Amino acid sequence: MTGRVTVGNGNGQLETNGDGTLDDGSAVQAATLTIEAGVEVFGETGTFANLLITRGSKIMAMGTADAPIVFSSDDAGYDGSGEWGGLIIHGYAPHNECAVGGSYCDIDSEGESGFAGGYDEDDSSGVLRYVVVAEGGYEFSTATRLTVSLGGRRSRHEMDYIQVHGNSDDGIEFYGGTVNLKHGVFTNNNDDSVDWDEGYQGNLSTSSSSRVLER
Repeated sequence: MTGRVTVGNGNGQLETNGDGTLDDGSAVQAATLTIEAGVEVFGETGTFANLLITRGSKIMAMGTADAPIVFSSDDAGYDGSGEWGGLIIHGYAPHNECAVGGSYCDIDSEGESGFAGGYDEDDSSGVLRYVVVAEGGYEFSTATRLTVSLGGRRSRHEMDYIQVHGNSDDGIEFYGGTVNLKHGVFTNNNDDSVDWDEGYQGNLSTSSSSRVLER
């Protein structure tokens, strides 16, 4: 990847018209990105390269124990940190900054990635299973880095057997939503292994973290 690869257009504003269309009157276009087991996805080293899944769209990344899906920078090995952007997934699930009783909600997401959040308790953004995200967190502006960032994701989205390694910021960040994470492994990330904010209400089970301390 070079630059941002965006799946769908649901990161635009929906509150403006109040009828489910984007602020320019166009419809939300949903798309599904399918990544097969064993595939490696590379972000250009030294750039903000990142993958953004917008509201209404899905990522179906279903690796296996023997053939995980790996996201990393495009240089050799997995020993870097902050070498490319990361993975951002938006959803329509509830968020504590959304007004009570509303129909549409736009929460400004990190990394200049547009808007997430909503009121759909049955929303699903797909599946992440046996996925490794390594060497992310490129600093694209002062003190602003990406990670594995999840905004307004519902529990119907499956996240199981996930490793985040060598990120220059948090390993994974939850902004609102109720998505559950099972079997998470977080290794050598520079800040929190797992961070949550803005009313996240999911469950984290059977997760572990470790960090190599520099002397």
